[in-house]
Amino acid sequence: MLPTKEQSVIIEETNSCVVIAKPGSGKTFTLSKKIKKILPDLPDFKGVIAISYTNKASDELKHRSLDGGLDKKGSFFGTIDKFFVSEIILPFGKYVFGNSKSSVEIFNSRLEQFVQLQDDKRVTSLLEIGYSRLETKHIEWIKNKYHSGIIFLELIGIMSMYIFDNSIACKNYLKARYSHIIIDEYQDSGKEQHEMFLRLKQLGLCAIAVGDGDQSIFGFAKKDSRYLLELAQIKDRSLKLFSLNKNHRSHSSIINYSNAFLNSGAILLPEEEIRVFEKRIIGNQFDIAKWIDSNISKILNTYGVNNENQVGILVRGDTTGKILNNNLLTNHKYFQNTPLDNDSNIWSQLFKEVLNVVFDKNSIKYELVEKYIDINSEPSDAKNALQILNKIKNDVSSTPLNIQYYEKELIELATILIPNGENGKSIELLNMVLSNYEYIISYIPAKSSEVQIMSIHKSKGLEFDIVFHLDLYQYILPAYKGDIIQDSNLHYVGITRAKKALFLIWSTERFNGSGDRKRGIKSDFLVKENLLQHRKVVVPH
Repeated sequence: MLPTKEQSVIIEETNSCVVIAKPGSGKTFTLSKKIKKILPDLPDFKGVIAISYTNKASDELKHRSLDGGLDKKGSFFGTIDKFFVSEIILPFGKYVFGNSKSSVEIFNSRLEQFVQLQDDKRVTSLLEIGYSRLETKHIEWIKNKYHSGIIFLELIGIMSMYIFDNSIACKNYLKARYSHIIIDEYQDSGKEQHEMFLRLKQLGLCAIAVGDGDQSIFGFAKKDSRYLLELAQIKDRSLKLFSLNKNHRSHSSIINYSNAFLNSGAILLPEEEIRVFEKRIIGNQFDIAKWIDSNISKILNTYGVNNENQVGILVRGDTTGKILNNNLLTNHKYFQNTPLDNDSNIWSQLFKEVLNVVFDKNSIKYELVEKYIDINSEPSDAKNALQILNKIKNDVSSTPLNIQYYEKELIELATILIPNGENGKSIELLNMVLSNYEYIISYIPAKSSEVQIMSIHKSKGLEFDIVFHLDLYQYILPAYKGDIIQDSNLHYVGITRAKKALFLIWSTERFNGSGDRKRGIKSDFLVKENLLQHRKVVVPH
């Protein structure tokens, strides 16, 4: 596929830039083409830093950038936490903080049982103070923890900033090793990620930020779209500003609906038919399941959808998700949140990646190993890691639950791939996943015959031919006393996952998280007057 004119301008740009990319505009395609253009001209030891918000998004960008056998050279593909740990803290921390008395481990101060309350409070206090206002006493406390072998996950960004600012060797390494810093989903950046981006740009790296402020949905994790907006508004234009506006995946009526939701005065596309539907169900979430069962075949036929896994049922949380999972008769797969999903520790993230590789028949084991260790310089470690993966994958290919017997091997694999990332809480969370059938199957990809049920947060970055957007109740979406901007963005993400047709569903009753029956009141998002003309309230026959 050839790039559009809008995409080509960005691919050919050689200077630092900011790209505001709307859903379906082909930003991953554009970034991968840009990386393909950059890498051949770099020496073998040099590469690009490509940061994505999730490991899954990172793997997708890496795969698309390097397909066809392109050498990644010295490039880094991964999350910002992994970059901070592997490229700054572990190699240069000892030069700034001094040697640790034991192997360094990363802990989440709020989850680790052994962490003392005063330490948890200190971590919270340092996050509130922020890097720019840290005093000597604060740095000394971080140093003392490092000397005892402890790094707190929440302070990884602050530690990285301090090491960068106080280590000439760190600056020289990053400048010699990398030519570009590329950050995708910049609207989900935290303050330290934003500051590091600016520092690397000042160091001489070509800096590229890509994002969409309207898809910022991780405010609860202290991520903020204002950092993207700050870059877009730099007056000296040291960062050129580009836009990717054209949605290449969704039907024009879905594009119009999403744009009208954001802006009542938006210029809309011409449309011959409306494929956005509002459905009011008499009853509750159980009755929603019955309605989907009764109508899904007709809907698939209407829009020429051959595989059920091209249908996404998106929910706000586990309350509706579990009801649908237990009552939907249509063949389906529910992607439940697992304990590992909610922990950003480096070993927890690795365990998630390994489980995805183990259960996905289309995954490539070699790519996972190569992501963490240099195959050429560490051939024995690579061989051992691949042998472990082969052993596990071959056993669980026909009997997925056998994975529960491989905790020891999974820990051994993690020790090979990230030897300095050992973490007791991550091992505990892995055990919780391996001992729970529902958690295990959440890592198995949906079959082509299975409708996919998941939270809107999990759906970000995905697309479906048909989307059933549920939980459109008052007090749920938007939430009661919640962040209206975050909830608006969440609804926008749900809308823009749909390619061929979108169904906005609510019911006259609903069950809450405690199992109590409540009155179902239509979401405020559905009563906006300017949206009524852009959707139908009846199901097509």
